Amino acid sequence: MIKNITYIFIGLLLILSPHDAFSQTPDVVWAGVGFTGNWNDRHDNYPVTSSFFCEGGGSCGEGKQIEKWAREKINQSNGYPFRIRFGQIDEKSIDQIGLAVTISRETVMHEEIIVAGVKKFLENYSLSGSAIFFDLKSKKMIAAAPIITRYSQVYELMPNDAERYRIYKSMLSDNMLGLNFFNEISRKLAHTQLTTLPSQYIQIKKFEIDPNVPPVVSTAPDKNVFSSYLSSFFENRLLDESGISLIPNRVGHTIGNKIATKLPSGDMTIVLPEPGYTLDFKIHKLIYQKKANKLTDSLCWGGVLTLNVNKHLFGDEQIATIGLRDVNCATVDKGMTLDDYSEYQKLMMGLLDGLAQQFDTINKKWVKEKTLDKKQAKKMIKMLSNEFKSAML
Repeated sequence: MIKNITYIFIGLLLILSPHDAFSQTPDVVWAGVGFTGNWNDRHDNYPVTSSFFCEGGGSCGEGKQIEKWAREKINQSNGYPFRIRFGQIDEKSIDQIGLAVTISRETVMHEEIIVAGVKKFLENYSLSGSAIFFDLKSKKMIAAAPIITRYSQVYELMPNDAERYRIYKSMLSDNMLGLNFFNEISRKLAHTQLTTLPSQYIQIKKFEIDPNVPPVVSTAPDKNVFSSYLSSFFENRLLDESGISLIPNRVGHTIGNKIATKLPSGDMTIVLPEPGYTLDFKIHKLIYQKKANKLTDSLCWGGVLTLNVNKHLFGDEQIATIGLRDVNCATVDKGMTLDDYSEYQKLMMGLLDGLAQQFDTINKKWVKEKTLDKKQAKKMIKMLSNEFKSAML
């Protein structure tokens, strides 16, 4: 009799509720769209996007719709390995996980270019941020997915603040530019597994610039923005290329192991886990060279970048050093100049993008051309890739 009851019970589970019976899909509580860093510095860090924020989550008018835009895009996908629950937080539930989509910085790079003998303006817009999962009770971060969304456009005249507002609003609210910040977040959320959390977290701890590099970078008022942007760029590219996810770096708004975050419900301090691995980048050299030709000029920017990786399982141990180098050249009309700051940043972005790709599949040609010691670099990258991917299991 007992055996028959058991069979009937299992049969009912299979027929009536197979998902509830065997699924371990976690529930995630939507905490809203927020901004990391000192909110009082929002006019420096995210002057346009912060204007779309509705503090308190109430009705704040037509322009402050960032929360609405995010929910619309994220709700369009149902392929997440977790269930997102909107509405009020249930204080009585156990093991609550919160999800906040955060913006850490907006940046605009300006460049003057010559097209068919006419001066034009190239504007590069970017938004940096993360999707952060955290324990609602302890406020400790559980997982993160970094994101950078970039858009470029050439103008006849230097664009004004109204154009900057239009671009960032479109990057957040629609697909008119062919991209959307929240669509990118949604794509990355689909690959974020909360049932298998990292055994060791990975974090960029430093991104230093040698004081002897050209003053246009070493003494730039926004030198910290330069380093922070490149750190976030590498986090984003590494996740896209290899599936290796880093927790938010310490180069930007992180103070110690905490991130101040402004959310619709109020201020929150999210506590980061102690990393098992830390990455230290340093730009050692930046050079510029101009070669005059009869009708054109050849402009070149070069640089040397190193990566040191430390492991913190049993004390602190440096386990890898990789030296990188690259040169970018452009042939331009006689007498034309390009912005050194922007060109150096693009040079570093190219190196970091190439490095991130090696963590998926090593390209022997790239390693030979872009590293200071190809044998050591190949060995180090392969070892780090295996260690980092093992830590993600």
